[in-house]
Amino acid sequence: MIEDPGFGFWILVVVFAGNLMMIPLWFLIGFLRRGHDLGLKEGETFLELVQRNRGDEEDPQLDESIAYLREELEKASGLGPLWGRKHVTNVRIWRGQMRQLHPEVCEPVAEMMIRP
Repeated sequence: MIEDPGFGFWILVVVFAGNLMMIPLWFLIGFLRRGHDLGLKEGETFLELVQRNRGDEEDPQLDESIAYLREELEKASGLGPLWGRKHVTNVRIWRGQMRQLHPEVCEPVAEMMIRP
């Protein structure tokens, strides 16, 4: 073994430094998780309100958009907060596209989703 009497102290210092480095990582992962969960919740709420507000209209383009958003939400929830961020961003972008393509359905929904 190592005969140096101060060797154990340096092992403790290295372990302590490693633990200190993990604290910012823990906060970063928590931040990503909260943002991811919020994006998923907003996307699910948007789809739910669009379905309610849509009524009995038959619009294949709106159906395709809703199917795409559901698929992206499933991918995002399956990949988790770190790797699913791309899909949450796609959902946010596509929600804006839907507001432009279907303003009669999506504008009232967007007004309902504004936080007070």
